[in-house]
Amino acid sequence: MTAEGNHVVIEHLRAIRATLGNVERGLGDVGRRLASIKRHLVNLHCDIANVSRRLDHQGERLDRIERRLERVG
Repeated sequence: MTAEGNHVVIEHLRAIRATLGNVERGLGDVGRRLASIKRHLVNLHCDIANVSRRLDHQGERLDRIERRLERVG
């Protein structure tokens, strides 16, 4: 291969390396965003569980109130 051919190959390899660096940085950003989404999903799941627990508690309270009203009525 000629010196000019080597130069062209080297320039292409440098461009590929630069592009690969950009891709790696982009993947790092995607990874951070994915981790953030996972944290938000975990928090959402906990919030839903808490609401469900509170609704269950309200249902129990309503059942007790209805039983008391039946005794009185």
